[in-house]
Amino acid sequence: MPAPKVYMELLDGSEMIRVLKNGRLYPAPITAVLDLRASPAIAGLTARLDALEAALAAEGRARAAADATAASALTAETTARQGVDTGQAARIAALEGRPEEAAHFTASAKLPAITALQPVTLTLASLVPARAGDVLRKGEPVTVTPATALPAGVNIAAAFVPADGSVAVQLTTGISIALGTVPIAWSITVHR
Repeated sequence: MPAPKVYMELLDGSEMIRVLKNGRLYPAPITAVLDLRASPAIAGLTARLDALEAALAAEGRARAAADATAASALTAETTARQGVDTGQAARIAALEGRPEEAAHFTASAKLPAITALQPVTLTLASLVPARAGDVLRKGEPVTVTPATALPAGVNIAAAFVPADGSVAVQLTTGISIALGTVPIAWSITVHR
């Protein structure tokens, strides 16, 4: 069934509409229907809806205030437990409510000599944190990306943190390559 046309014309109040009452349709002037909005029953329902909306808004404001108080208490408790300085306390407050944090580091290293079909491990040490104070801990999950393209055929098989402050990158290749002479910059992202 196609949708009826909608006409955008001003009404003068003399128009007739059909009203369903007791299972039958009755013609009625549009002004009679509009007058129902002013009836006490409709006005009572409108007042109750307005009161409910106001109560819900007040409850929402109260919950937001309670959440802010709980977040402040959590930050204070965390600060007291860990004995962190105010800079770290601000960082903890900024991170509240986030499910994870990513820390970024950079490092530079030359590629080792690689024999065809033999995996080799490149160790990235002397990591430089993007945010002062960030430390890479053993076992943290990392993503490693070279700043420039690796030689053709060299692939990153895996990356992991074997010890605090260093990243091991396992490389594989189907060809043999000589020892690298130019250091490659690496970006390291830690997923916490």
